[in-house]
Amino acid sequence: MTRTLGVQLQGQIVGYLTETTNNQIAFRFTDSYLSASNRPVLGQYFEDDLTRTYYGKKFALPPFFANLIPEHGALRELITSNLDVDSGDDLALLEAVGRDLPGAVEIIRVDEDDLPIQDDLEVPVYGRDREDTLDNKASGLRFSLAGVQMKFSVLRDPDRITLPASDRDGEWIVKLGSARFSFTVENEYAIMQWAMAAGFDVPECYLQDAKTVSGSLRKYTNFGDRVFVIRRYDRHNGLRIHQEDFAQVTNLRPELKYDQIKYEQLGGLIKQLLGDDAYDEFIRRLTFTIASGNKVPILRPFASGMRWI
Repeated sequence: MTRTLGVQLQGQIVGYLTETTNNQIAFRFTDSYLSASNRPVLGQYFEDDLTRTYYGKKFALPPFFANLIPEHGALRELITSNLDVDSGDDLALLEAVGRDLPGAVEIIRVDEDDLPIQDDLEVPVYGRDREDTLDNKASGLRFSLAGVQMKFSVLRDPDRITLPASDRDGEWIVKLGSARFSFTVENEYAIMQWAMAAGFDVPECYLQDAKTVSGSLRKYTNFGDRVFVIRRYDRHNGLRIHQEDFAQVTNLRPELKYDQIKYEQLGGLIKQLLGDDAYDEFIRRLTFTIASGNKVPILRPFASGMRWI
C-alpha cells in the first residue's frame, strides 16, 4: 500500500510526501504553492530549487522531515510504543505526531481525490483502506521535540502539568532529571536564569515539584523530584511560529547533525541569511556557552530571531 501525506504550513498544503514503489519517500511542492505570490518559506534548503523532487534514502524521510521526528533513543521508543507505531517506520511516526511538531509545520492525511497529478512520482496515491487506529486512542504522546533528552510537550495551568487533548498543541516543554547525573534540571534552570540576567531572550521557565505532573503523564516514566518547565517559543497565543534548525538548513540527517558542521560555518550561514546583527547575537551566545561550561544551545535562527530552548 502506498502512502501520501500532506505537508501543511500556516494553514496551506504546500507539498506532499509520498512513499514510492521502490520504497523511497519523496517530497514535492504543489503547483499552487509554487505559483503563489506571497508563499511562506518551508525551508531554506528547498529555496535553491523549488521545482525538483526531494528523496530520502530507502525507507527514510528526506532530511528536512527526518529532523521533525524524535531521534532514536528513549523518547522515540516511548512515543512509538504508546502509539503502536513501528520505531523504524519514519513515515508512520511522522503521521502519528504530525499535528504537534516543532514550529508551524503540520502533517495531515489526505484523501485520494484531493491529490494532484504528480507525473514523476511512482504511484502517488494514498490508500485509505486501513482502520485509523491512532484516531481511536483517547490520549497519547502525539508530539515531537528535537533531541534525545526525555521531555514532553505539555500544558501548564498554572501549576499543574498535563498532556494536551488530541485537538490541542502543547504550549510548554517539561524536562526530566537524569538517573545518571544529579541536579540536571536544577542546572538547566540556573543556566537559563543566568542567560536571562545577561540580557538574552529566554522563554519563561520554572523549576517545580514533580508532584505537579498529572498522573496521566507520570505513568509513562519516573519524573523524579523536580522538573524543568519552559514555555515553547514556537507557540504564541494559539499560533504556531515557523522555524527550522541547522540540520534542516544544511540538509543533514539527524544522525549527522552533531559533528558535521563547524561553528564558523554556522556563523557564516547566519550572516548570509539574517545579516550582521544576527551574526553578532550568535557570537554572544557562543561566548556565553563557553563561559557557562554548558552544552551548545540549540539555535533556531530562521524563525523570528534566535531563541534559547
